[in-house]
Amino acid sequence: MNVKETWFKVHKLPGDVYAIYEDGQWQEVISYLIIGQNKAILWDTGLGIGDIKSVVSELTELPITVVISHTHFDHIGSNALFDEIYVFDSKMAVEDLKKGLTHEEIKRDVEEDSIWKPLPEGFKYENFFIKGKAPTKTLKDGEIIDLGNRKLEVVHTPGHSPDSIMLIDEGNKILFSGDAYYPAPLYAYAKGADFKAYVKSMEKIVNKIKDKNLNYIYASHNEVVEGTEILNYILESMKEIVNGEKTDYKLDEEGRRVYRFDNNVELVILDVGHTI
Repeated sequence: MNVKETWFKVHKLPGDVYAIYEDGQWQEVISYLIIGQNKAILWDTGLGIGDIKSVVSELTELPITVVISHTHFDHIGSNALFDEIYVFDSKMAVEDLKKGLTHEEIKRDVEEDSIWKPLPEGFKYENFFIKGKAPTKTLKDGEIIDLGNRKLEVVHTPGHSPDSIMLIDEGNKILFSGDAYYPAPLYAYAKGADFKAYVKSMEKIVNKIKDKNLNYIYASHNEVVEGTEILNYILESMKEIVNGEKTDYKLDEEGRRVYRFDNNVELVILDVGHTI
């Protein structure tokens, strides 16, 4: 569907959810607007390149609560545009949101080789930074966010980052997976990454999917996935690495291990036991 802010593509999805897709930058990040009866959740605020608040305003008149999947730059870019921001209860996450990111820290992500569609009118490369803003609430594992006619369960899933969470919408059979899963190489090497914690988180979420019979994965990059079976395969692949059954890997240009499996599964880590 068309919106005035052409930096974004918007798709209406099953379960009264809008995918707000930034297809013009290499991250191909997706934020989600989850419509409830009394309010709506904006799951992440994207890169901060385009005006995501204007897009949200076109889609709903409900009050907006931002819920952050984790505090990596491509998920917090427009936090400062919103009044109500929830993040996992982590000192690091709270400090990261308050601090924001400088132009020097993120400028490479809006340079020519990172962008493949016109930047929004009025966007100035030299002025690009992410303004810090303190969260208004911190979330606990298992906490329920009530939107009136739908409830979202917060699931803490450390590994990709220590503050990573997913949301489960049992009523609509949806898993909002953040960066713990998306259909592309999965990473555990940024600040706070912990591969063994990632394996435990994947096992936790696979069990949740089975218990709640979830059907859709609304991932934060690339595309939505119908069916959840891929997470079972990823879990088994992770266990092969931890158990020493998977010994073949390649090193990338940064010295990180790249493990490749069937079903287009690729895991990129520093080493099995490393925590940053």
